[in-house]
Amino acid sequence: MVLKMNPDKLTFDQKGLLDRLKSPLSRFEFFSLALLLCLILIFAYHHQVGYYQPVDFYYSFMPAGGGDYSNFFYAYWIMPILYLLEKMPFSIAYTLWALLNLGGTFFAGRALGGKPGFTLLNYQLLFVLHYGQITGIILGGLALAWWGMTSKKYHLAGLGLLIAAIKPQLGLVIGLIIWLLADLSWGERIKTLFIPLVGVLITTIFYPHWIQNIFNALHSGLVNLTGNLSLWRYLGGFSLILLIPPLLLRISKENRILFLVVASMISLPYLQQTGLLALYVFPFGWLALLGNLGFLVPILGWEMLQWLLIVPLVIYIVFLFQGIGETVGYTKSLNNK
Repeated sequence: MVLKMNPDKLTFDQKGLLDRLKSPLSRFEFFSLALLLCLILIFAYHHQVGYYQPVDFYYSFMPAGGGDYSNFFYAYWIMPILYLLEKMPFSIAYTLWALLNLGGTFFAGRALGGKPGFTLLNYQLLFVLHYGQITGIILGGLALAWWGMTSKKYHLAGLGLLIAAIKPQLGLVIGLIIWLLADLSWGERIKTLFIPLVGVLITTIFYPHWIQNIFNALHSGLVNLTGNLSLWRYLGGFSLILLIPPLLLRISKENRILFLVVASMISLPYLQQTGLLALYVFPFGWLALLGNLGFLVPILGWEMLQWLLIVPLVIYIVFLFQGIGETVGYTKSLNNK
């Protein structure tokens, strides 16, 4: 099957993961990173001369760093970073932000088993860099959490979970999946929660109304639903039924993680199309490349982004049939004994 896991992809092996992280850049990776760095500098120049502004960074993250939370929908423990960026010249702040997203995406692709070409050269990453979004940083947090859990470095795992949870509808959900299914005892899992709990506590001390502020922002009418891919908007809570097969089918732990990741993406209430970047950093195979249909937006309009729902939906269906096949095969083997 196209999506069948390989041992060298999403691995629980500490040495295998470390070897992959330390492996030298391939020519293609070097070319891709150089190209994206050039694009970031071009984007920054365009912002400097006033051609356009990176919408998310300009209207959400930078105002939040200055104390305006009216258009901010993320966890507040990122505020110290935004505060520092807000004090810098805008083009420098944007460049640093874009580099964090690029670095997080690259690191996630290596740690979580994605292919370099899929991870770096795709519509979703270009969109994130162009508009100053945060998805690359979130995926970097997930990769740090995975690395920390695999290497039993609980402080790194906790820090990664804290970073990932900045964007709850993506990072918190996937972080919970890998936290529950990683090769850890329950005692080890609890150890990974120390830093997240401290981060939430300190945030609540300095921003006691941060949760209420997020709810106020969500109800302000400023949430962009143009690229929302979730089936929840069509099926409501019934979309959660899609979470049942990944939990019940007799499949490998690695495939269960991937199946749950893609199931959560299409069943929970909100997923922007930039969340499809997760499909590139995890080893979902060539089907993730369907996300590049986003390049048709200039021709078909912004509404076309909603059609990208087909990408995680197709991957879900492939996993479903593969899981049913594996479960039936396992049942037959038991009956033959």
